[in-house]
Parts: sequence; C-alpha cells; structure tokens
Amino acid sequence: MIHAFNDNDQQQFALISGDYNPMHIDPVFARKSMFGSQVVHGVNIVLFAIEQWAKDHGQNFQIKSLKVTFKKALTIQQSAEFIFENRSENQWRINVLANGALSTRIEFTVDLGANSHTLQTTVNDKEKSLYVKSEELVTCQGTYKIICDVPLLSSTYPNLCEKASIHQLQFLISTSYLVGMKCPGLNSLYSSIVVDFNTEEPNGSELKYEVDSFDERFNLLSLKVETNYAKADIAAFNRPESVKQKHYNEVCKEVTSDEFNKVRALIVGGSRGVGLVSAKILAAGGADVTITYYKGKEDAEKVQQEIQEGGGKLNIMQYNVLNNEPADLDATNFTHLFYYATPFIFSGTKKAFSINLYDKFNAYYISGFMKLFNELNKESLVGVMNPSTIALDEKPAEMKEYVMAKTASEELGLFLGKQYKSITFHKPRLPRMETDQTLSLAHVENKDVLSEMLVHIKKLIENSKLD
Repeated sequence: MIHAFNDNDQQQFALISGDYNPMHIDPVFARKSMFGSQVVHGVNIVLFAIEQWAKDHGQNFQIKSLKVTFKKALTIQQSAEFIFENRSENQWRINVLANGALSTRIEFTVDLGANSHTLQTTVNDKEKSLYVKSEELVTCQGTYKIICDVPLLSSTYPNLCEKASIHQLQFLISTSYLVGMKCPGLNSLYSSIVVDFNTEEPNGSELKYEVDSFDERFNLLSLKVETNYAKADIAAFNRPESVKQKHYNEVCKEVTSDEFNKVRALIVGGSRGVGLVSAKILAAGGADVTITYYKGKEDAEKVQQEIQEGGGKLNIMQYNVLNNEPADLDATNFTHLFYYATPFIFSGTKKAFSINLYDKFNAYYISGFMKLFNELNKESLVGVMNPSTIALDEKPAEMKEYVMAKTASEELGLFLGKQYKSITFHKPRLPRMETDQTLSLAHVENKDVLSEMLVHIKKLIENSKLD
C-alpha cells in the first residue's frame, strides 16, 4: 500500500504522544533542519504499519519482540510504500520504501490470542523540547511518565486498540516523547529501537531510562529504557543545529560600501543560506536589494531588520517559484537576478532513479526559473546568477536526479546567453558550503559561504554591463 503522511497526521500524533519536537510539527523550524521539511514521527510510522497489518488479522495479539530501524527520514507529503512479509507463523517484517529506497524496517513477533492491558495515563500540556548540550548527554538518566492520549489513539488506530495490548503501544509512544522531548531532545533524530516485552501485568506508569554510550564521531546516543513489562535499547542521533551565518556588520568589513551601488538585485530564496549571505554582501556594497521567501516570513523580516539597522537597503516579498501566478514585482527594473530556489537536495538514493524527484528538481531549476525570468524587464536586466554545483564533476550516485536537473539548468543558461547577449549569465559550480542544506550527522568539512559568494558576486557584477 502507498501512504503519504501530512501535517495533520503530525499534529495528531503530537497530541497522542506529547512529542511536540518542532522538527515534526513546525514547518518553519523544520525547513532549516538537515531534511528541509517536517519529518514524520518514527513511532507513528510504526503504528501506522502495524495498524494496516492488524486489519487483516482477526485475533487479539501481544507483541513479544520488536525491532525497528529508521534508515532514512521520511518527510511529510512523501509517498511511502508499505511492503508486508510473513517470515514465519508469528514473525513479520514490514519494509517502508520512499523513492524506491528503504526508509524504515519493522520486524516483530506476536503471541496471537493474548489478553490486553491498558494503563491509566494522562497527556501533559504542550511542552518545549529540551535543549541538551552534547557534553551533558552522557549523563542523561531518570524516570518519566508514560505519555499517551488513549482515546485519541483509539480513534486514530482503531484496529490496534481493539486487538493489541495497549500498554505495549503506550510504551512505544512514550519512547517518542523521551527521544523528542527529553534526551536528546530538541536536536534529536530517532534511529532505532529493539524492545522485548514480557507477560507481566503493567505496574505503574513510569519508565526508567539512562544513557548507555555516546559516540561523538556521529553524535549517536544509545539509551536503555525499561519498565516492569518491557526493556528496550534505543539509538538516537543528536542532530547539528541550524547554521548561523555571519552578522551584517561582519559582512560590511569585507565589502567596499559603494561597490554595488548601481545594482538593483532580486534574490530568490534570500531568507537563509546562500541567498541570505548574498543579500548581506550586496546590501553592504550599497545595492538596493529585494529578497523573496516562501514560508520563512519571520526569517526574512529578521534579515531585513538586521540589514536596515546596519544602514543597508532591503525589501522582502513572498514568492513561490512553483506557483503559476505572476510575481508581484511592482514593475521594479532589477539589474540582477540571483536565483537560489531549491528543494532539499539530499533526497535521492544510490540504487533507484526517481522520476518524481527528477521532475521536482526540474520544476525549481527549469520551469520555476523560466517563469520568473520571462516576467523580468530585459531592458534593465544585465546579470543573472543561477549557480550550478560541483556535484556535476563528482557525480554522487545518490544525487543523480539532482545532478541531471542541474546539468539541464547549466545548458539552459548557455542557450539564454546566446539569445540575450546583453545579459551576463553566471553559473559557477559551487562547492559544498556550510548551510542548513549541507548539515550532516557525521563531521563533514564545508566551505565558508561568505568567502565563496564574495568571489562570484564580484565576478558577476564586474562582467555585467551596468550604465
């Protein structure tokens, strides 16, 4: 079967579990994470999968053992295929595929016809995820109450709640609360769980947890969790925080205050990352800058305030490159277009080629670019920055759709350069730079955005035919 989780699913599971980690429920926060979008709660994927399995099995059951590995994060609106495999009489495996690659593997054994027990629990008011420093993770331990809204769980997963031992479901749900809200907390990413259930009747509504180990190379945390009826080993990553780019005042030290004073720049995707740094560089050099945002209005307003307080010029406007409606450009005669619109780029897999993913990249890099370019005044436009990527040279197997779309974008720039001889098209193959897009669980060396973009912006402006 095929299923795509949506934002409503996220909000509902947060109510059930008490796991309000903003990576799952806040689209603005999530867009600045290493996944670029809201990540589906891992335990919710597990419950959904076993719910579908339970539909076809008429008997009550208890789970004897469960092993789940979250291989690759699943984001909202991403189609997931659930494949069910009977390993033996009471043993099952469910593989969850996204873009043709394994996202989640669920393996479980059951006792059919077993009785069900329910714990009396309450759901806390909405909390904030704890921010735990890396050096403090190794000493994390304690107890916490089982968090589960049973009535809402029952309405969401009726087959599970009718046939399964609900205290086991409550245990699993509460591990989502542990990882997402307490340890590692704010920057967490659930990686795996191995749990064994015994036949003891639930005694109390508290779980005990402690950190078993922490691998700093990969920011990987191992947790032990137990109650009288279950013991579990959980692995969770402590994700890197979103990247904080240099303040406008620092950028001003690298730029002559009037070197871009003839530039009227439109920066698509200017509220973060490469676009944000480009906006600061241009404004620091005296340019009149307009940046666009899609979801990050608050981020765009912060950039505007920072630059204006530093004496620069910056306007903001909402714009969706995938929208067929014309852009509201107020007839501004821009001299330069800086086009940085992109979806999450690390979404491919080594084995499979995804037509849908390739089409998605093309919608940004080809169709979205051309729609906006055609609306701009070609009499005033003298320069376009639509960067390419060093991945075209390296050709990573898991980025084939991205590389092919960027290749097409490069060729488009060459054709447009022949057609519009008064416009300079600059398409540098940028290296991996330190932005939210390039965050990694392992320690990876990234280039400094300011240093790289200073070179390319100056080159574009110098080669443009400004009056």
